[in-house]
Amino acid sequence: MKKIKFSLNLGIIGADGSGIDFLIDYLKQSALKNDKNEKLNEFLIIYNDIPVKIKVFNGKDFNQLNERYENIRRIDAIIVIIDIYNLNSLNGDLFKGFEEFNTLYMFRGVSILAGIDKFFIENGVVSDKLRISRINLIQKTKDLGFLYCFEIQNRNNDILEIFNKFIDNFMKKVRNINPELLERAKTYGKELNDQFNS
Repeated sequence: MKKIKFSLNLGIIGADGSGIDFLIDYLKQSALKNDKNEKLNEFLIIYNDIPVKIKVFNGKDFNQLNERYENIRRIDAIIVIIDIYNLNSLNGDLFKGFEEFNTLYMFRGVSILAGIDKFFIENGVVSDKLRISRINLIQKTKDLGFLYCFEIQNRNNDILEIFNKFIDNFMKKVRNINPELLERAKTYGKELNDQFNS
């Protein structure tokens, strides 16, 4: 049987200490440990029985992705991570090169703005420090023309919801174009699951 899996290129934009590591750690935990030769930024996961390889390209701003265009060529989803306690992050350097990114990549994928509450994740309580409000996050999402806005307060559930959102969006497109290919990929995914859960 042909080993059918889908490949998604994910761009993650975030400043140092913004919380990108939470997303990468989640992918590491979710990935099948099937190939020791996989590159550090590639993760094979099973999504609803479908094998999906997610290749992550991250940067401190959009310009860093623009500079790597020749090696990347395609971005299927973009996640911008904001530390909600960094009051300048919505208007800061994260968005440098955003317009060029849209043009260069002809980007039509899933776009997500995610505010992360690292204090709550690490301590389990709400901080009394000033923070970016949900209203401001939603407004920035609209200003950018992004599709989705999230606030991450739970290391697993909230991050799972983000990944489900962009993978499901991609799978709907595949289902509309080639439902038979999707079913064949599911068969291979079930084999992989059996192989690594036995």
